[in-house]
Amino acid sequence: AAGGGHARALLALLRAGADATRAAPDGGPPIAYSCIANDLYTARGRDPDAHLPDAIAALARAGADLNAEYEGSTPLLAAVRATADTAPDPRAIVLATVRALVHGGARVDARALTLAARLGSPRSKGAAGPDLFEALGDAGADVDAAGGDARRALHVAAAGGNVGDVEALLRMGADAHRPDASGVTPVALAAFFGRQEVVRTYVKIGKTRAVGPGGGGPGVRSPLWWAAAGGDPACVDALAALGTGGMDEAIAVARAHGQTRAAEALSRHAGGGGGGTDGAGPSGAAGEESEAPADYICPITRQLMRHPVITADGHSYERKAIKRWFNQSNRSPKTNTQLRHTKVVPNHALKAIIDEWR
Repeated sequence: AAGGGHARALLALLRAGADATRAAPDGGPPIAYSCIANDLYTARGRDPDAHLPDAIAALARAGADLNAEYEGSTPLLAAVRATADTAPDPRAIVLATVRALVHGGARVDARALTLAARLGSPRSKGAAGPDLFEALGDAGADVDAAGGDARRALHVAAAGGNVGDVEALLRMGADAHRPDASGVTPVALAAFFGRQEVVRTYVKIGKTRAVGPGGGGPGVRSPLWWAAAGGDPACVDALAALGTGGMDEAIAVARAHGQTRAAEALSRHAGGGGGGTDGAGPSGAAGEESEAPADYICPITRQLMRHPVITADGHSYERKAIKRWFNQSNRSPKTNTQLRHTKVVPNHALKAIIDEWR
């Protein structure tokens, strides 16, 4: 009855005293048969029995192990997976099944949460999305639970561009700033992959900062850095508009990765005073830069140089900007040729000329 997805028959057998804990010869208990059958049949276009949630609740009351492992899955994982394979009406039954499992004591772990997030990807149009997370969260699940790589459901949802899932997880209390094992925060992933709506959502609800602790803490690259590396101008604009700095580094990163449009967008923000340049250029010097000779302007920051240095390509750059550039590339920012070395030498003559001009 469980394996065939016949929930009403299963209920009748339980009422007649059938043992809800006894496994079949292959080791599968009725609860696992019921949910895995649900998963398989919905994938084949067969709707789940409307009584399935009641049958799951009855199995739980009869002592079934709701966390039983069978064929590499659990009843909850099978039910979560089934939400992506059904049309809206039968999906409501599957969601009720998820709730029945959660309320019956099924463990909501990182596997269930990250699976739900993956099912919400753009290619999984039928996924239950926020409703599924709310069902999983009914038991007070740890929404920040992570797998071995420290990647959480929020990372998966943000990288996949799933705005509804991101909003649901944030409502459930997911930590917007916690990085994964490689030091990348959820919004940084969204910025790198060009998930514009997710980035805008983070900015709108105040769940991101361009640099600093909001980027994940000391030693963690900022979302603006990742947006520059990914090259999506809309993501760059949304983050640069926060005006929290890191502009010269972001410009250097964009140019080092060949992201011309992102570099241009960042330069517009830097030129308009929209994001600061970590002190690489003079404060409030937009007028100076528009009048200065081209040789006085750093090719990376597009601002008047304060501490010009010469590199192996024979060109001069702002010291902080070129040092950050060399953290990412050993090519010339001006010519894109490979440099023999990345040593820099102060250009005292140019500095004196610029100081006198100013």
